[in-house]
Amino acid sequence: MLNFLSRTPVLIGSFIGMVLIGNSLGMVGPKIGGRMLDLIMNTPDALARLAAMSDAQKRTHMLATLSLDSLFPLFNFAFLAGIAARLAGAWRRWAILPALIYMVFDFAENSLEVFALNGAENIMPVKTVLTLIKFTSFSLASVLALGLIVWALARWARRKWQKP
Repeated sequence: MLNFLSRTPVLIGSFIGMVLIGNSLGMVGPKIGGRMLDLIMNTPDALARLAAMSDAQKRTHMLATLSLDSLFPLFNFAFLAGIAARLAGAWRRWAILPALIYMVFDFAENSLEVFALNGAENIMPVKTVLTLIKFTSFSLASVLALGLIVWALARWARRKWQKP
């Protein structure tokens, strides 16, 4: 799987998908009267946001969570893990872990969001913990990918400029 994720067409496709779905998710906020629940990192604010939504807004939020926000972590994982798999060399199996953790926790968070949108507000504290872990692992995976890209560019530039 790592060889597949690290292929150039897969990296390009996952990046394009990530950008398109991310922009589409950005359009959901106005339809639901504010931020999506998975962007809120503390329980009181998440509960207040949930209470402020009408039934129609909750349905729209749930539809976006089950469709767009279920695809988003897949594309993010494919891109971030693909960069790590391509550039981390012998460490590639370890380098994909932050992206994998991000994806697993994003899916778990989405599941709890759907329950909360259907009336199980009492699980919101657990969802908040998952949100924090999701954003932490996503940040780590992103910094790692950026660092690997900078390192690869520096190696490429050094090789190019050292040629006679």
